[in-house]
Amino acid sequence: MRIAYLTSRYPAVSHTFILREVAALRRRGVEIDTFSVRRSRPDEYGGPEDENEAARTRWIVPIRVGSFLSALAWATTRPVRSARVLVKAVTSRDARFAGRLRWLAYFLEAIQLAHWLVKENHTHLHCHFGNSGASTGMLAAELADISFSMTCHGSELLEPERFCLVEKVRRARFVACVSRAGRARLMALCDQRFWDRLIIVRCGVPVDLAEPSSGRLPTAGTDATSRLICVGRLSREKGHLVLLEALAKLKNQGVAIRCQFVGDRRRT
Repeated sequence: MRIAYLTSRYPAVSHTFILREVAALRRRGVEIDTFSVRRSRPDEYGGPEDENEAARTRWIVPIRVGSFLSALAWATTRPVRSARVLVKAVTSRDARFAGRLRWLAYFLEAIQLAHWLVKENHTHLHCHFGNSGASTGMLAAELADISFSMTCHGSELLEPERFCLVEKVRRARFVACVSRAGRARLMALCDQRFWDRLIIVRCGVPVDLAEPSSGRLPTAGTDATSRLICVGRLSREKGHLVLLEALAKLKNQGVAIRCQFVGDRRRT
């Protein structure tokens, strides 16, 4: 069984959890090839591990003319399926002209990806994030006539109509949700007959990375000010406002605490 993994940009420093998931599956003997809708920039790599993964990851955009022309020629060999997927892409979603152009772009990206998937005998495509990358992936899986699944993290759940999440759940073999809240959100959007496809798969951290290097962590009793570090991209779905409200309540209660935020505003 040969699996393909797709995300909008891979590898990237904010997507370390995907890299670790892929590595863990490979250690279990799963054959995985990684694809990215857009090519990552070197400044997005977190270190040598990311650089090695980038070397084995294929990207769709920017396009390589020769490869794309070969994919277009391949699509003409299955005209009925290609035409059916194209019609679905541009007519059954956003009725606005800009929206249809966007789905046409997803279709063209999907042709390139589907050609690779068929040529290399992939049997399943998994997409991380249910965003525009999964839109490309969903169309590519139908073009290639293979199964499709995705992981929903959170940001896509804020715009379910834009990312056609209901349709993706309906088309998916399964949908991994990183939290109970995310699963509940999808359950509220989708028909009950699809609920059994929604499973919770949390973003774990390797145990060896979670072990304190000094042997003991500082406690509140050892310092007049407790220390807290929050690591995450500075965007609303990360919930920093909830933490700030909690810190304000602690301050009002006379608790001395210092919080350091680590992250940036870059979207990947």
